[in-house]
Amino acid sequence: MLSLRALAVFAVLTVALTWPFASNLRVMDAGDSAFFAWEIGWTVHALKTSPAQLPHANIFHPLRYTLGMDEPVLGTTVLVLPLALFTDDAVLLYNVVRLLTFLFSALTAYWLAKELGAGERVALLAGALFAFSPIRTDQVAHLSTLGTQWWPLVLLFTIRFAKSNRTKDALLAALEYVSTHPEAARWAGESRRRLRHTSPRRLGDAIIAGVAWYHDAVVVTRNPADFEVQGVRVLAYS
Repeated sequence: MLSLRALAVFAVLTVALTWPFASNLRVMDAGDSAFFAWEIGWTVHALKTSPAQLPHANIFHPLRYTLGMDEPVLGTTVLVLPLALFTDDAVLLYNVVRLLTFLFSALTAYWLAKELGAGERVALLAGALFAFSPIRTDQVAHLSTLGTQWWPLVLLFTIRFAKSNRTKDALLAALEYVSTHPEAARWAGESRRRLRHTSPRRLGDAIIAGVAWYHDAVVVTRNPADFEVQGVRVLAYS
């Protein structure tokens, strides 16, 4: 019941704080929106007609694997695949998925806050602050930036894995991670394979290292040896 109430609250906030998007779902705005609408359109077309051709988008002929030459949003496009069963309108799908990123970013951040022990009001506030933060509302044309809905689940399942050591939680964290950041996920996978780390316990380290590598960031940790071998910059503390 609490999740349904949170969903309703975030749905109202999404419509209100992004207005008039909800009343113009078939209108294309200026900027990079056209590219992301095309990317969604190609993804839906490929999945319906020839899934094996998905990575070989209809750009930069005769090159292959062209879908990955820019910012991949497959992990966000899945939000509108049910709607895509009834329409091929790429502009409509793009505008709907834009709104859904706000709704689900808020909801998953709410779940993460609840997992960390927050009360209902604090969790609702956390979800709203995360979903409607300036970095997101300022980037409404960039679906790759808006697609933050899986990040809270990466942390949620990583935390659950740290507490319970259940392989299921590690695999769910990995799935959400791949959906969010395929390039960083690819690097993390290569790192695990190179270091021959097969235990799910190392998955969290690989995820953190992958994000640090992608953003050229420094990992601050009490266990520097766990990350130095993965080739990222480390700042140790005791």
